[in-house]
Amino acid sequence: MSARSRSRFALSVISVVSVIIAIPAVAQVALSSAGQVVVNNSPPKPVLVINGDGQAIPVVGRIVDTPKQAFNRWDHLNFGNGERIAGLDIYTVPAGKQLVLTHASISMSPPVGQKPSFRIAVVLSGELLAAHDLAPVATGPLGAGGAPGWIGSGPLNIYVDAGGIVQCDSVRDTDTGAAFGFCNVSGYLVDAP
Repeated sequence: MSARSRSRFALSVISVVSVIIAIPAVAQVALSSAGQVVVNNSPPKPVLVINGDGQAIPVVGRIVDTPKQAFNRWDHLNFGNGERIAGLDIYTVPAGKQLVLTHASISMSPPVGQKPSFRIAVVLSGELLAAHDLAPVATGPLGAGGAPGWIGSGPLNIYVDAGGIVQCDSVRDTDTGAAFGFCNVSGYLVDAP
């Protein structure tokens, strides 16, 4: 390459580099493929919104939760000698109310070697509406010096209408000897919808 062509090349490079563009600090700048300067993130401008006919108007609202009355009931659930099945009507929902059961537990201390099963049931007008089994787990003695016990416990989400009866039921694998236990249900009462 001759000295003259080298100087032309150097001049053309210098002329491209010497282009200076003043851009505000708040904007981002890019060069498009066509060689034009593109400005992104330009400063925000105030926007006026006017609702006209047929347009939705935003309304501030709040969700009002139904007042809840705490609920908890427990009672004895016992087997007599010769009985394989123990059942207990633990609560009847009063008129004008609805019960939401959120947790139940049943504990039992049968004679050594026996295994019980546990169930929470809901009956309305003689019809079984819900049956929720609680898996029995072996524990130590439920009372001082007693036989090893069993506990079934877990969360529920059962809605019981007015007149509905909540039942605690247990069945054991043999009917020999007496056994004592407890049933506990909890949740909340609301005014009937």
